Amino acid sequence: MATLNFICLLLILSTIFSPWPTEASSNLTLNMCAVIEKGNFILVYNYRRAAAAIDMALEFAHEMLLPPGINIAFHYKDGGDTCGADNRAVGSAIDWMREGVQCHIYLGPGCDRSVADLYRFAAHQEVPIIGCPAANVVGNTQLLRKNLPLLIRPAYTFTDVSRLIIRFLDMFNYTHTTVIADEDNKFYYEFGDSLSQRYRRDRRDLYRTLKILLFRSDEATEDTYETLLGDVVGHSRVILLFANATIIRNIMLHAFSLGMTDGEYVYLAVELFRSNYWGELRWKYDDTRDRDAQLAFRSLAVIALYENHNQFFAEFAKEVKKRSRKKYDYNYGTFEEVDFIVTSFYDAIVLYARTIAETDRIGGNITDGPSIADSMRNTSIMSPLGHAINIDLDGDRSHAYTVKQLSLITGKFQDILRINYHNNEEIWYGKFQWPGRDGLPPDVPLCGFDGLALACHAAVGLASQPAAIAGLAVGLVISAACIAIGLACFLSYRAKRGQIDPYWWKVDLDQLQYKNSKIRSKNLQSLGSLSRDKSETGSKSNKNSSYASGVMVKYMDKPVSVSDLPKGLYKMTSSMIRELNEVS
Repeated sequence: MATLNFICLLLILSTIFSPWPTEASSNLTLNMCAVIEKGNFILVYNYRRAAAAIDMALEFAHEMLLPPGINIAFHYKDGGDTCGADNRAVGSAIDWMREGVQCHIYLGPGCDRSVADLYRFAAHQEVPIIGCPAANVVGNTQLLRKNLPLLIRPAYTFTDVSRLIIRFLDMFNYTHTTVIADEDNKFYYEFGDSLSQRYRRDRRDLYRTLKILLFRSDEATEDTYETLLGDVVGHSRVILLFANATIIRNIMLHAFSLGMTDGEYVYLAVELFRSNYWGELRWKYDDTRDRDAQLAFRSLAVIALYENHNQFFAEFAKEVKKRSRKKYDYNYGTFEEVDFIVTSFYDAIVLYARTIAETDRIGGNITDGPSIADSMRNTSIMSPLGHAINIDLDGDRSHAYTVKQLSLITGKFQDILRINYHNNEEIWYGKFQWPGRDGLPPDVPLCGFDGLALACHAAVGLASQPAAIAGLAVGLVISAACIAIGLACFLSYRAKRGQIDPYWWKVDLDQLQYKNSKIRSKNLQSLGSLSRDKSETGSKSNKNSSYASGVMVKYMDKPVSVSDLPKGLYKMTSSMIRELNEVS
């Protein structure tokens, strides 16, 4: 039944797309050489997951788009099961040359490093590459996007998402941000690095106040997450969480326990689409912390791709799952969706076929690689799946994104803001409502990040000004009275000063609150090694980065981070004690 419905879909779509000429200008086979990774299901891109959609796209291209006499022959080689700078992509291209296959376009790889390797080879051949997603190839090559004219990316790019984050920050006047990134997750670790590069290149103001905290989820403990959050307290109120869904929930629960989800902080996560690769951001795990997680998630905003499928997409997804199971031995899980990467491979072939058809219609050379790549840039067509394929001047897909917030009514994330970069459209569906606030919190708290801002003491200062002004307007008698009162107050102050403990600034370790005695003992023992540990790992991060340091505790019911200082930095002097007593 699903197959019959899909055939009906093709017949309906035939009336939508422009018909080809009745006479073919040539008889030619174009070789599409695909190097796509497979075998590792933790990669967001996987040939076995996308192969059925690729087959269906080729069928659609031949039946609906390509002129008679022009065909696309599909050639596939395994791109491996890891993402790294290896020679498998280039080796595949060399193998095709030995086999006598002249590639007219490369499809894949998904890995940006492999695309970077293959691009050098393809540039020599003057053959375009369609990368799905190849999201960070610019960051990994350090090349300007304009220096990669043969690369077309119909999925998503880190550049696009970074631009959205900066736009969100500008909307609410946020200038202080902290990135917490998981080094064990390639996607999120590289995304954090890409955002930092974007800051450094385009927004020096944001880069100067950026703090990056790196951790390894495979080695993380409860203390790790508390320490990470403790390092945030004195720096910013906007926290970008670059980790998978399970880890983000864990961090949010720790933030809840520390009182950091009461409306003073903004947590921002990126979940472009539902995928087994990074899980699904949800508070409900059917455990004892569900209620805490739901309350904590009120302070979390989520960035996602805006997806708008037409009525035929459900039939398309059914057919993909059916063919994947029968032909490629890949079984989609019960709740596993035909995700955005799969549809991007489909759209890539549709885009290429439409470009070939249009080039042939105007009498162009359909085997001229640079010309075909140029024709695929700065174009917009409708996908048979019901959404627009908008490619910008650089050759990257221009998307619409949404920023979501949890609804306490439905318990699900709902769209608050949609931004479409293709037409620079901004649509508000509602208003961000943070706990205890009508909107989002300010960039800097009233009392500052350390609680010592002058604004907190403004009332005291303003209260004394009227008395001073009145004193200047009064006669000598009242002035004398004021002087007498002032002298009495001074003498009283001198008398009380002797009763003040000169070492009030000292904090005894017993005043620090730990979760339990076991953690307290462990943390006290670890204080002495913090400086050494940090020096051993610090080489992995830039001047804005640091690994989580110190021990997270509570002092007077406030979260603080306690760190061990090298000798010489904590030795008290008489002048330092006098200064401390002056501010008491």
